[in-house]
Amino acid sequence: GAGYHSNERWPLYKQLCEKACLHVNEMLKKGCTAGEAVAEAVKILENSELTNAGFGSNLTEDGHIECDASVMDTSMLTSKVGNVTYGAVSCVSKITNPVLAAFELAKQQATGLSLSLGRISPCCLSAQGAEKWSRAHGVEMCEERDYSVIIKLSCLNFRKLNLIFSKYVFVFFLTCFYLRFDTVGAVALDIRGKVASAASSGGLLMKLSGRVGQAATYGCGCWAEIGAGPKPSIAVSTTGCGEQLIYAMAAKKCADNLISDDQPYNAVQTTLLNDFLKSPILNSDCEKQAGILALHEINNEQYSAIEIVWGHTTSSMVVAHISTKDAMPEVVLSRLPSSAVPGKSVSVSG
Repeated sequence: GAGYHSNERWPLYKQLCEKACLHVNEMLKKGCTAGEAVAEAVKILENSELTNAGFGSNLTEDGHIECDASVMDTSMLTSKVGNVTYGAVSCVSKITNPVLAAFELAKQQATGLSLSLGRISPCCLSAQGAEKWSRAHGVEMCEERDYSVIIKLSCLNFRKLNLIFSKYVFVFFLTCFYLRFDTVGAVALDIRGKVASAASSGGLLMKLSGRVGQAATYGCGCWAEIGAGPKPSIAVSTTGCGEQLIYAMAAKKCADNLISDDQPYNAVQTTLLNDFLKSPILNSDCEKQAGILALHEINNEQYSAIEIVWGHTTSSMVVAHISTKDAMPEVVLSRLPSSAVPGKSVSVSG
């Protein structure tokens, strides 16, 4: 995800990304769906203390974990609600892998089955309600204390921030700890030509309890859309400051740009530069922190191509990608140019 990644920890990030890519690539070779692929990739990332998602999540100001996650999937061929399904959970503390709960919600949407008395099945659930539903649908649960990494990392940051707040010393440490945006996401294209995307986040350190970020907000954390003819199939996942990404509706806006512009590089750059940094909705004085991972696939009689593009306004962003033809993934630590100002500049690659 987007944020700041030190050179010292880069080998660990690289190893984690390689693990996720290699595992999911084998699944795709065996015919798994795009939705299954993104859910499994994010699950692996959630299980690492290196990321701000799942076991490595930041703590609220009350010292608890509250995770958000979402999945958007076009690969559920039996879907009775159109050609895309969506599921999201927010503010969950007792779900081992929030992304799997979101994926299960998306799968339930695909069945088109109503609840008793004709009630509509939910696509988004929060807090204890999400945990109760997940337990009833076989999603693996845990106790909050099982997130043992809290003791090692998050509590350390939590105590340091508490000390800073208590002394009203707003120095560089505040920025260093508060702006931990390295949340996770994934996009995938399966052998059937279907696409899916996912996002998962532990939120900002010292966030208010009950705060919901972009990872669980429709159109902000992830987006996926199937193409036909000249229209491309696209999948987008975002990372960064949740409130800013929500105001910008970053995932949906990027998807629209990818569909209207036949150059994915330009579409991502337009999203970050015009629709995010220059957005009239966002405070012009603040640092605007965002990262975007996008998949663009066009497949018609005249032209066939698949492109992966990423961009960020943060100091750095870690990205990995692989195809079923590759033996190893490419893992990239993308950084802004040394002359660029984080939160006010854009880097796009692919």
